[in-house]
Amino acid sequence: MGIDFIRQYLMSISSFREDRKDWKFNGVEELILKLGVEGKTKPTKYNGYPKYCFHNCQTLCLRYHHLIYVEGYCLVHKVGIPIEHAWLFDTRYDCFIDPTIKKYECTYLGVPLPNYFIKDTLKKRKESKGAPILFDYLNNRDLLKEGISHICIVN
Repeated sequence: MGIDFIRQYLMSISSFREDRKDWKFNGVEELILKLGVEGKTKPTKYNGYPKYCFHNCQTLCLRYHHLIYVEGYCLVHKVGIPIEHAWLFDTRYDCFIDPTIKKYECTYLGVPLPNYFIKDTLKKRKESKGAPILFDYLNNRDLLKEGISHICIVN
Protein backbone atom coordinates (compact mmCIF):
# COMPACT_ATOMS: atom_id res chain seq x y z
CA MET A 1 0.00 0.00 0.00
CA GLY A 2 1.44 3.37 -0.94
CA ILE A 3 1.45 6.05 -3.61
CA ASP A 4 -0.15 3.83 -6.27
CA PHE A 5 -3.06 3.17 -3.92
CA ILE A 6 -3.59 6.92 -3.39
CA ARG A 7 -3.47 7.56 -7.15
CA GLN A 8 -5.98 4.77 -7.81
CA TYR A 9 -8.28 6.15 -5.12
CA LEU A 10 -8.15 9.66 -6.62
CA MET A 11 -8.72 8.36 -10.15
CA SER A 12 -11.81 6.48 -8.90
CA ILE A 13 -13.26 9.64 -7.37
CA SER A 14 -12.36 11.70 -10.47
CA SER A 15 -14.18 9.27 -12.73
CA PHE A 16 -17.48 10.19 -11.04
CA ARG A 17 -17.04 13.95 -11.47
CA GLU A 18 -18.97 15.86 -14.09
CA ASP A 19 -16.79 16.79 -17.08
CA ARG A 20 -16.41 20.55 -17.11
CA LYS A 21 -14.79 21.33 -20.45
CA ASP A 22 -14.20 25.00 -19.63
CA TRP A 23 -12.44 24.23 -16.33
CA LYS A 24 -8.79 23.29 -15.86
CA PHE A 25 -9.70 20.60 -13.31
CA ASN A 26 -12.97 18.72 -12.77
CA GLY A 27 -12.23 18.37 -9.06
CA VAL A 28 -9.61 18.59 -6.37
CA GLU A 29 -8.66 14.97 -6.99
CA GLU A 30 -7.71 15.69 -10.62
CA LEU A 31 -5.76 18.77 -9.53
CA ILE A 32 -3.77 16.70 -7.03
CA LEU A 33 -3.18 13.90 -9.53
CA LYS A 34 -1.75 16.37 -12.07
CA LEU A 35 0.17 18.73 -9.78
CA GLY A 36 0.77 16.70 -6.64
CA VAL A 37 4.17 15.85 -5.20
CA GLU A 38 4.62 12.52 -3.47
CA GLY A 39 6.73 11.53 -0.52
CA LYS A 40 7.11 10.38 3.03
CA THR A 41 7.88 12.52 6.07
CA LYS A 42 10.90 12.77 8.32
CA PRO A 43 10.73 13.27 12.09
CA THR A 44 10.16 16.85 13.18
CA LYS A 45 10.43 18.98 16.30
CA TYR A 46 7.17 20.75 15.46
CA ASN A 47 4.15 19.47 17.32
CA GLY A 48 0.55 20.05 16.33
CA TYR A 49 -2.80 19.18 17.77
CA PRO A 50 -4.30 15.83 16.68
CA LYS A 51 -7.06 16.20 14.05
CA TYR A 52 -6.14 19.85 13.37
CA CYS A 53 -3.80 19.35 10.41
CA PHE A 54 -4.97 22.41 8.43
CA HIS A 55 -4.69 24.69 11.45
CA ASN A 56 -1.35 23.23 12.53
CA CYS A 57 0.27 23.61 9.13
CA GLN A 58 -1.19 27.04 8.31
CA THR A 59 0.01 28.36 11.66
CA LEU A 60 3.51 26.97 11.22
CA CYS A 61 4.00 28.05 7.60
CA LEU A 62 2.92 31.60 8.40
CA ARG A 63 5.26 31.69 11.39
CA TYR A 64 8.32 30.02 9.82
CA HIS A 65 9.10 31.02 6.24
CA HIS A 66 11.20 27.93 5.56
CA LEU A 67 8.08 25.77 5.89
CA ILE A 68 5.76 25.44 2.89
CA TYR A 69 2.12 24.40 3.26
CA VAL A 70 1.09 21.24 1.38
CA GLU A 71 -2.48 20.02 1.01
CA GLY A 72 -3.57 16.72 -0.46
CA TYR A 73 -4.06 13.12 0.60
CA CYS A 74 -2.29 11.10 3.24
CA LEU A 75 -2.47 7.33 3.39
CA VAL A 76 -2.03 6.16 6.96
CA HIS A 77 -0.88 2.59 6.30
CA LYS A 78 -2.50 1.24 9.46
CA VAL A 79 -5.90 2.69 8.45
CA GLY A 80 -5.71 1.89 4.72
CA ILE A 81 -7.83 4.77 3.40
CA PRO A 82 -6.42 8.03 1.97
CA ILE A 83 -7.58 11.05 3.97
CA GLU A 84 -7.69 14.75 3.17
CA HIS A 85 -4.71 16.20 4.99
CA ALA A 86 -2.20 19.05 5.29
CA TRP A 87 1.52 18.77 6.02
CA LEU A 88 4.64 20.85 5.39
CA PHE A 89 7.73 20.92 3.22
CA ASP A 90 10.85 22.05 5.09
CA THR A 91 13.07 23.92 2.61
CA ARG A 92 16.04 23.83 5.00
CA TYR A 93 16.23 20.03 4.93
CA ASP A 94 14.44 19.40 1.61
CA CYS A 95 11.87 17.05 3.15
CA PHE A 96 8.23 16.71 4.15
CA ILE A 97 7.29 16.96 7.81
CA ASP A 98 3.97 16.30 9.50
CA PRO A 99 3.32 17.99 12.84
CA THR A 100 -0.07 16.26 13.18
CA ILE A 101 0.46 12.55 12.44
CA LYS A 102 3.67 11.31 14.03
CA LYS A 103 3.01 7.78 15.27
CA TYR A 104 2.13 6.02 12.02
CA GLU A 105 3.80 5.26 8.72
CA CYS A 106 2.20 7.37 5.99
CA THR A 107 2.49 8.10 2.28
CA TYR A 108 1.62 11.57 0.96
CA LEU A 109 0.47 13.11 -2.32
CA GLY A 110 -0.27 16.83 -2.29
CA VAL A 111 0.22 20.26 -3.79
CA PRO A 112 2.68 22.69 -2.17
CA LEU A 113 1.21 26.20 -1.97
CA PRO A 114 3.23 29.36 -1.32
CA ASN A 115 2.86 31.00 2.06
CA TYR A 116 1.69 34.31 0.55
CA PHE A 117 -1.18 32.43 -1.11
CA ILE A 118 -2.21 30.85 2.20
CA LYS A 119 -2.12 34.25 3.91
CA ASP A 120 -4.08 35.98 1.11
CA THR A 121 -6.68 33.20 0.92
CA LEU A 122 -7.35 33.29 4.65
CA LYS A 123 -7.59 37.07 4.55
CA LYS A 124 -10.06 37.03 1.63
CA ARG A 125 -12.23 34.50 3.40
CA LYS A 126 -12.04 36.50 6.60
CA GLU A 127 -11.34 33.27 8.43
CA SER A 128 -8.84 32.31 10.97
CA LYS A 129 -6.50 29.42 10.31
CA GLY A 130 -7.92 25.94 10.23
CA ALA A 131 -10.05 25.75 7.10
CA PRO A 132 -8.64 23.76 4.20
CA ILE A 133 -7.56 25.62 1.07
CA LEU A 134 -7.94 23.08 -1.76
CA PHE A 135 -10.63 21.04 0.00
CA ASP A 136 -12.80 24.09 0.68
CA TYR A 137 -15.50 23.14 -1.80
CA LEU A 138 -17.45 26.37 -1.27
CA ASN A 139 -14.54 28.67 -2.10
CA ASN A 140 -12.20 26.72 -4.38
CA ARG A 141 -14.15 27.03 -7.65
CA ASP A 142 -11.72 29.60 -9.06
CA LEU A 143 -8.78 27.30 -8.37
CA LEU A 144 -10.46 24.47 -10.25
CA LYS A 145 -11.78 26.66 -13.06
CA GLU A 146 -8.70 28.77 -13.76
CA GLY A 147 -5.97 26.48 -12.49
CA ILE A 148 -3.23 27.08 -9.97
CA SER A 149 -0.06 26.34 -11.90
CA HIS A 150 0.85 30.02 -11.64
CA ILE A 151 1.02 29.78 -7.85
CA CYS A 152 1.82 26.18 -6.95
CA ILE A 153 5.34 25.13 -6.11
CA VAL A 154 6.15 21.99 -8.03
CA ASN A 155 9.66 20.76 -8.81
